[in-house]
Amino acid sequence: MSRRSSGGRFDFVDGDDLSHLDDKLGKHAPPMGGHKPHRVFESYERPSVVETSVTGKVEEFFRRIKNWLRGRSHHHRFRSHQALKNLIGFSALFILALAVYANVESLNEKPFLFLRIGSAALIVLVIGSLVFLKRLLVNLKYGYEGGRNAVKLVFFLVLFVLAVGIYFNQETVFTTLKGEYEGINFDKFNPLVLSYADIGKKAQETSEDFGSYIEEATAPPDIDTIELIVFEKVNAVRTGQDKKALEWEADLGLLARTHSEDMAERDFFDHVNPDGEDPTDRARRLGVASGGIHYIGIAENITTIPTGDVIGCGQVYDEESIADCAVSGWITSPGHYQNMIDSWYRMTGVGVAYDGYQYLITQNFRG
Repeated sequence: MSRRSSGGRFDFVDGDDLSHLDDKLGKHAPPMGGHKPHRVFESYERPSVVETSVTGKVEEFFRRIKNWLRGRSHHHRFRSHQALKNLIGFSALFILALAVYANVESLNEKPFLFLRIGSAALIVLVIGSLVFLKRLLVNLKYGYEGGRNAVKLVFFLVLFVLAVGIYFNQETVFTTLKGEYEGINFDKFNPLVLSYADIGKKAQETSEDFGSYIEEATAPPDIDTIELIVFEKVNAVRTGQDKKALEWEADLGLLARTHSEDMAERDFFDHVNPDGEDPTDRARRLGVASGGIHYIGIAENITTIPTGDVIGCGQVYDEESIADCAVSGWITSPGHYQNMIDSWYRMTGVGVAYDGYQYLITQNFRG
């Protein structure tokens, strides 16, 4: 027969009639008595997978950082010890951030690679304090949601008092906040060796340098500079042959420039212009030949120099390469070379013009 124990459990003795329990247990009760097989329920714990690869460890590290920053918690109710821990964490990191901010210049004196130690530490402390503050606010939110009506009333009263105080002291409060904001030196939060001002200055200088480079690269060669370089290179050839260097004469320079411009405008290339004037005739017309020089004659060298890949000169694109191509071409021509090194000539002038395709160069000599 059966009996009830003090714990409310039925104990049975072999031979007891158990059929009366069927109605009490219901039709889904398992059959009792006899040797029926029974199901054994065993607890099963899923084996934890330990990631040993470098990639897995890195992913686990960032997952933990993300969860820490987001402050995930399965306890959606107020916990005083959690609130206290977050308050202490926020206060400690905020105080440390203030201390680092006040001494960031001295901490940045010795940077590590391209990082400024003080500014990098300041950013880390500020982020950490904000994370603790966010957790504290979330914890207080749970406390408000689960609190009694009296707690909620006190909370609203505190907010109401603060709002009223700010309303009646708007000018003082906002002026103070504005002053504090304007007093923040945001360059202290820059962890890079270059300051924000330096970065802006470098960017401006780079932009200006690039603009100057583009202007120089796209600007046409300067005609006056070409004339001067030709003059210097011809004198270098003369002195290399133990000849006296020529002197520059402005009248001969005007004569040479006028002829080069005339060739460019009227599209011809010759020592005699379409009007039949040779160098001496042109000098007489311009009034640049004095002392009977035109009776003896004025020597003249002329050439055309295109830009780009020029046979015998290579790449021609600037003043130096244009002048060098002109003089090297005259050196290989016996008549032009003789004018360059003739000891009888003492004065010279060079003139250059551009016709949109090539440079026309004239050099006149006289004794």
